[in-house]
Amino acid sequence: MIDTLSGKLMKKLPTYALIDVNGVGYGVNIPLSTYHQLPQPQDIVTLFTHLVVREDEILLYGFSTLDEKRILIALISVSGIGARTALAVLSTLSAEEFEQAVICEDVKRLTGVAGVGKKSAQRIILELKEKFSAQVIPLSSPAPLHGEDVKEDAVLALVSLGYKRTAAQTAVQKAAATLGNTAGIEDLIKTALRTLA
Repeated sequence: MIDTLSGKLMKKLPTYALIDVNGVGYGVNIPLSTYHQLPQPQDIVTLFTHLVVREDEILLYGFSTLDEKRILIALISVSGIGARTALAVLSTLSAEEFEQAVICEDVKRLTGVAGVGKKSAQRIILELKEKFSAQVIPLSSPAPLHGEDVKEDAVLALVSLGYKRTAAQTAVQKAAATLGNTAGIEDLIKTALRTLA
C-alpha cells in the first residue's frame, strides 16, 4: 500500500501529476481540487494516495487532503462507481459539499457531476448516507483542545480510511509518543499513516 507520496513535482496537468521520488517517477491521477493546490514544477509536494490494482493495470490516485482520499475510497465502494467517476465528483464538488449532498439526499446536485446519472446518484445516496451520517467529526474539522480527544479523532479518521480500530489505535499511540501530547490531529494522522504503511 502506498499511503503518501512525497517528492519533486516534475509535471502537472489538471488530471495528472508526475512526482520524482528519489529518481523514480510516479504518475498520479488527481482531481481538479488537488491540481489547484499543487506547487510549481520542481517544488516538493506531498500527496495522500490510494493504489488500485487491476488485472491489466496499476493506478495511483493522489489528493491534497485526507478528506478527498476518504471520499474516493467511499465512492469506489459503491457498486457501479469507478475511480474515474469518483475523480469527476471531487473535481466538481468539495469533500464537504459531496457529503452534504449525500446526507441531504440532493440528487439534483449529484447529477450535476459529469458521468453521474439519476440512478447512480440514488445508489450513492443509498449506500453512503448512513456511513456519512455516522461520522460525527469530519477530518476537516478543527482539532479539539484535549489530547485524548485529538487521539480519538485521529483513530476515527484512520478507521474511516479502512484501517482496523486496534491497528489505528496502536499507530496513533506511537505517533503521539513521537510527537508529544500537544500534537494536532493532522500531524498525528500523517505520522500514524507512515507507521501503518
